[in-house]
This record gives sequence, C-alpha cells and structure tokens, in this order.
Amino acid sequence: MSTLPAIPDSGIVGLEDYDPTIDGSTPRLQIIGPDAVFQDSQSGQQWASIRGVVLGRLKQRILWPAEMTDEKAKKPLCKSVDFRMGLPGEEFPWGPSGFADKTVTALDCGACPLKEWDSHPTRDTPWCSEQAVLPLLMEVSPEVWAPTILTLQRSSLKPARKYIDSYGRAKLPLYTACTTIALDAQKRGTVRYATPVFSKGES
Repeated sequence: MSTLPAIPDSGIVGLEDYDPTIDGSTPRLQIIGPDAVFQDSQSGQQWASIRGVVLGRLKQRILWPAEMTDEKAKKPLCKSVDFRMGLPGEEFPWGPSGFADKTVTALDCGACPLKEWDSHPTRDTPWCSEQAVLPLLMEVSPEVWAPTILTLQRSSLKPARKYIDSYGRAKLPLYTACTTIALDAQKRGTVRYATPVFSKGES
C-alpha cells in the first residue's frame, strides 16, 4: 500500500488552520439498514460502501431497553467497553440479571445471564448484545483520509468475524491492507436490514 496522503487544510475561509485530526472529534459510522448505506454521525453524509485501513478491533457489549419506545429509552441500560466489566446505568434490570448488590459500579460480564440466548424479555435472543468496534482511517476522497469509528452488532458480527479471522490465521495485522466494506441489503418479513461485505484490497 502506498503512503497515505496527509489530510489537507479545510479550505474554508476563517478555518484555514483547522485540522480535523487534531481539532475535531472522531465521527462514527452507523449502518442505516432500510437504505443499505453507511451514515456519518456528524455530517449525515452517506455512502453505499467505504474504503479504508482498519486499525484494529475492540470487543464490547451493550444492553438496550427491551422496548425502544421514545427518545429516553435509547439510553443504554449497561455497557462494557472491554467485553469483561459492565457499567450499569440507572435503569439497569437488577432482577433479571441476578446481581444482588445494587451499589456496585461494575459487573462481571462473564457471570451475567443477560448475554445468554432467550434472556431478552420479548425475543428469543440474548438481551445484552456483543459489539465489534473498528477504528479505521477512511478514504473520504483520493486526497483525504480521516479517522472514523465503525460499530457493528447483531447480524453484522458474523461477516466481520470471518474477515478478521482471515488476518488472524495469517498472523497479519488488519492495517497491512486496505479494506472495502459494502452493504448487502436483506429482508426478513417486513424488516429491511443490511449486513457488511468485507473485501481485501492492496497491501
């Protein structure tokens, strides 16, 4: 892989010295399932596919409310940034979790039954979802590469694991090649969603 180009000045009058790698916060990409596109959390810009250098993989967990009925319900009940210790929120379901001491600030994910199948109150799935967080340097344009974070969960995890495993078996870091990630639009009943399709580019 050739040397990546430096991120240039913004080119905006009054912001000539602005460098997004220093002055800006890192944007996050989310998959908009019904439209099968990636969307930038800050700018709202969308792409059918993205290309970049994956810098690594972080395993996390997140526990969402059983029913997402309003804006307040979108706050996670619990989250683990290291896949081992969960940080419970104010609305954490202590009863179903089996943890008796409600004063603790961190919970052992390995001992929590909410990560098991059929633990969800309304579906036959795990209530606590595994996440794969991919920090990457994304090609915004041929001259601009920007740091970005892509978070994957549920149906997106299997193709991500398969792609990452190919590097693990070869004992190569993920950043040794460019990666293109497209989206495969799918439908289950009335629900439309999209799963990522990973392909390896030049080294």
